[in-house]
Amino acid sequence: MATLKTLVAAACLLVALFAGEARGKREWAVLVCGSRGYFNYRHHADVCHAYQTLRRRGIPDERIITMMYDDVANDRRNPFPGQLFNRPTNGSNAIDVYKGCLKDYTGPAVTPENFLNVIRGEHEKMLGIGSGKVLNSTAEDDVFINFVDHGAPGLIAFPTGELRAKPLLEALEVMYEKKMYDNLVFYMEACESGSMFQKLPTGRNVYAVTAANARESSWATYCPPLQDKVNGVNLNTCLGDDFSIRWLEDTDSENADGRETLLQQYQRVRAKTKKSHVLDFGDIKRIAADDISNFLGDPAPEEDNPFAKALREEALNDDENALVDSRDVPFVSKFYRYMRHKTPEAEMELHEEMAHRKHVDALFAKITNALLTDDDDITEALSAVPPTNPSEWSCHEETHRFFKSMCTDGKGFSDYSLKYSATLLTLCEKLSAKAKTRAGHISQILSTMAEVCN
Repeated sequence: MATLKTLVAAACLLVALFAGEARGKREWAVLVCGSRGYFNYRHHADVCHAYQTLRRRGIPDERIITMMYDDVANDRRNPFPGQLFNRPTNGSNAIDVYKGCLKDYTGPAVTPENFLNVIRGEHEKMLGIGSGKVLNSTAEDDVFINFVDHGAPGLIAFPTGELRAKPLLEALEVMYEKKMYDNLVFYMEACESGSMFQKLPTGRNVYAVTAANARESSWATYCPPLQDKVNGVNLNTCLGDDFSIRWLEDTDSENADGRETLLQQYQRVRAKTKKSHVLDFGDIKRIAADDISNFLGDPAPEEDNPFAKALREEALNDDENALVDSRDVPFVSKFYRYMRHKTPEAEMELHEEMAHRKHVDALFAKITNALLTDDDDITEALSAVPPTNPSEWSCHEETHRFFKSMCTDGKGFSDYSLKYSATLLTLCEKLSAKAKTRAGHISQILSTMAEVCN
């Protein structure tokens, strides 16, 4: 019977694949994890889960391009070496999403430049790097892009470097001009991710969905102390991101006999994502009515969908207390790792994290107090909430880059300190109105940072 079921499932998959080829339309996907380090476990698990879901829904490896630093599965802190889990379990039926998760670009190859080259189909620029795969899609194909990592106003982070909204939108425009897709869907998991698509034009057949608006964090889920246990073992970090888990589990639970549209998924995911505001951008009316299967492949038969089985057999409490602000995941993870194990290493990690946060808070307090005199302005800037409708993006880019090079001992922004990129944007906005020259406020901020960080 098992053999017969396998043959039937394989036959269904072949029919779906050949049907897609016959109509000239194929699905392509680019999956990107932009972070590194064990306490960003969730990002790696999200992306490998997405890969497994797309493969199970019939999209072949040759049309999935995956980028991830790939330093988490075999991190010494991982109690399951060589495995990743995107969902906690009470029993022993956990699904390892890392097994078979093919990675085209890893380690130092995961950069903003390489990502842009991949989605623009720049074959020559990727020769000798990773697998060399780039999007080879046509005007008849549908493209799905999924990015998962940290962000700040107007940018998303990579292991080294950041990608700003402007070059990302320019790359999407190049794809449109080169006729690299019929329709394109972009799901983005990052803090302030809504700021990346505020200037996305309509009429380009692009539909983007973000985990958060332009002025808030995204949130991690399946976190300690309540929901980080797999097969009876605590992982001491968050296993997934709230928005990503919502769309992935919604996709996994789609009935093979039914059809879910992008709009329906957006509405469900938005309703279930409690701590941030999921938004959509672009050609909403034109594309949101399309089936998710156009971009994510056709639903897998039930017997070939362990994710759906896990969702059905082991319902988890929808507990907001299991959610953690993305900026605070390293601290929360290290705190519970220490409380559970009390090892010298865990104590040192927690102490270093607390000292780092205290240092960053003090540094930005000094910079802000040196530049602003009004107490309300100072409080607003140090709240690390981006201003509404900012315009000083050139100032923000320059001050962000300067702080990164001068004030971080060459380490760059951390998961925590990245929140203060919003403070830099607020300083740019408030000081630009008082500047005597067009770039005077930029010089003022840079010289103050140099003095404070020296």
